[in-house]
Formats: sequence, C-alpha cells, structure tokens
Amino acid sequence: MKLVTFPDDTLSFLGAFYPFARNHAAKGTLYHELYRWESVAASSRKVLGLRYRLLPYLYTLMFEAHMSGNPIARPLFFSFPEDTKIYRIDSQFLLGGGVMVSPILQPGATSINIYFPAGNWFDLFDYSSTVSSTGNPVTLVAPPDRPYVHVREGNILVMQGEALTTAAARKTPFHLLVVLGRGVNSSGQVYLDDGVQLQMDNAEGQWSLAKFYADTLPSNQVIIGSSVTNRRYALSQRWIIEKITVLGLEEERKVKGYRMQSLVGGGRRNVYGLFTSSTCYGPFEMVEVSGLNQLIGEDFRLELNFS
Repeated sequence: MKLVTFPDDTLSFLGAFYPFARNHAAKGTLYHELYRWESVAASSRKVLGLRYRLLPYLYTLMFEAHMSGNPIARPLFFSFPEDTKIYRIDSQFLLGGGVMVSPILQPGATSINIYFPAGNWFDLFDYSSTVSSTGNPVTLVAPPDRPYVHVREGNILVMQGEALTTAAARKTPFHLLVVLGRGVNSSGQVYLDDGVQLQMDNAEGQWSLAKFYADTLPSNQVIIGSSVTNRRYALSQRWIIEKITVLGLEEERKVKGYRMQSLVGGGRRNVYGLFTSSTCYGPFEMVEVSGLNQLIGEDFRLELNFS
C-alpha cells in the first residue's frame, strides 16, 4: 500500500497502517517523495511515527499469523461476531483484535461517520479523545492529516520509540499502553527475536514471548504483570520497559502508592524510585508510571494503589 501521492491525497496516509507499507514510484512518473511538501512531511511524521511505535505490536501479529493463520488486518466481525450491524462494514478494519483504523475516504470531507463496537475506545494519536459506545456509529471531525486509529478497552499494546530506521527503533525502550475496562481484564503480548531470521519460534531458542495482564480490583488497586516464555533471549538483549501508561480509569483518582517487584529465579526483588503522574481527561483518568528500567525478559508485578 502506498503512503502518499500528492499534498491533497489524505487517503494515502491510510497506507501507514497496512501490514506492508512503502512509498514507491517508477521511472518516468511524477516525483512524490514525502519531504517535497511541508504539509505532507508533517503528516508523514505523524502517521509514520505512530506506525514505528506500533512495530512491536505489528511484528507480534505477524508471529500470531504464522502460528494460527489469523490475518494481521481483519474485518470488524472477526473480533465482534455477535454484532450483526458490522457485517457489511468495509470502510474500517482492525489490526489484530483491538486496534481499529478508520480512514477518511472522501476528499475534502469535514466529518466522518465511524462505527464503534461496544466498549470504550481511545484515540492513539490523542489519548484524551475517547468514545464510549454501546455499538453504534459516531460522527467525528475529519482530521486533514491522518486517519483515526483507536484502541479498545481490554488491550495492552507493547510499543517502542520512533526512529529513522527499524534497526534504530529496536534499540529504544519499551512502553506498555494498558487500556482498562469495566469488568474487563486487559491482556497483550509481544514476540521478540532478531527481526532477521526466517523461522519464527525456532528450535535454537533465539526468541522470547512476553505476555502481559492487568486487573482492576475492588480495593482501589490495579495489578499489572508479565509472564515470559523462553526468557533467556530477551535477557541477553537487555531490552527494558521504561514506562507504563494506564488508560480507562473511570473515576478521578490519584496514585497514593505502588509496589513494584521483579520476579527473578523464583525470588522477588523490590524496585524503587518510580515516578507516577495522573491526568484527568473527561470521564477517564490517565496514569503514567515511568523510570521502571524493567528488563522485559523478567517477569514483574506492579501494584498501583489509588486514593
């Protein structure tokens, strides 16, 4: 899928969220490099920046496709088969089970009608922009420089930093985006290898699979943790989780304390010196926990206590 053609071609930015994305041309065609127009360059940095942050998620979806045959880009009914109203929707799609891409398909459009399956949805370009749906279409302002990309409650996205190359992006710290929901346990995973070998889940063991979970307890507590399979490879790379962002807390609450433990070799090591912050966005609270320096190859358990 191409990324961009001309300055007024907003549809082309959709290509940044296809599994395979490139800007391509042929000899004798018009020039359309991304940097040729200031507005296109700015929009490209925005959409490709999010793509790069989502590369661990996309790579994990490729692993899941290899293991189970599930497609990376999916129709909405794949995750919401009980919602018969979405069976004919072909203008939106899912990346995996919980990230929904809704492109602006009409040139010059000032609004877009998006169908949201039931649940709370958060805009990955702007966490303060949320939609709480019972399973209905919602009309939103059509941004001129990007599609809508939302993540649903119940998901944990494993992300990394932006960079000029994928090799450089792989060296940046990890960031967990935990999206809580009422009565919904959140989960996610990331598959890790060298990004070059042809065989995933190879017999030589040059891979790791980290699974993450989050639970909201009645005692004003959120538990976030991990379980790592074949941890040796991830530990050898010294990859770290630097930050955890929690979305979907439905009441204005402040973090009054935490307990962070790395679970190493059957023991527990307490981790101190974390930084926490809270921001209220309408009906939801966002909490950030930074300064973790937690090895992604080690199991961990984080308890957040709220006032």
